[in-house]
Amino acid sequence: MASGKKSKAKPAAAAKKAGAEQSWLRSPADRRTERRFEPRSNSAALFGTIISCVGAVGLGAGVFGQFARKAGPHHYALYLMVAGSMLFFLGFIVSSRAVPALRVGDAGLAAERGGAVERLAWFDVDVVRFASGALTFSGFGRLITIPVAVHPDAAWLALAEARARIPARVAGIDDELPKMAKDAGELVVLDEPQMAGMRCKASDRLITFEGDARLCGRCGQSYHREEVPKHCKTCDARL
Repeated sequence: MASGKKSKAKPAAAAKKAGAEQSWLRSPADRRTERRFEPRSNSAALFGTIISCVGAVGLGAGVFGQFARKAGPHHYALYLMVAGSMLFFLGFIVSSRAVPALRVGDAGLAAERGGAVERLAWFDVDVVRFASGALTFSGFGRLITIPVAVHPDAAWLALAEARARIPARVAGIDDELPKMAKDAGELVVLDEPQMAGMRCKASDRLITFEGDARLCGRCGQSYHREEVPKHCKTCDARL
């Protein structure tokens, strides 16, 4: 009977090991998602918008008083034009420094700035720091800062994802952040990545066609389908 139990235990252990070593290899067509987080408070953006509006009104009044007034140019028109222009650009600068909406998910981290989405892939992250109440990710000439007070849910998810995807980069961060609410953020389905023109991380081979592309589902690193290694060259995930 003992031998029978032993023979049953082996397949179970083997199945468990196979499940633990599940491949992370993905096709670009596979579904990928991320969560989008709005800042809890964005007083800088509101203040900047108000200043710009006041400046625009002053500039308009100055132009009217200088060029369109039937009684001739008003003696305060030039002052209004100058002050209005200064306030308008000051408001623009203040608004640009406002905390942006952030995204965290399969494609890495992203910040929405000026109507564009600036991305930092997990495999491009070189340094992760947590200091002065902010979580900072840097790499590939990009910097994404997540202030915990304004983006608590994004900060928790970003740190949790980094620990799962690029653990070596966050090994020195022992801090624990308040857990994200289950319904926090907006779930966004990502478009299929454009990988033609990229190079295989393993062989440096150019990926000419989208059908030849493969990627690591954990860190997002790119590979040619004929040059896929056994483990990812960036995060060591099994491929």
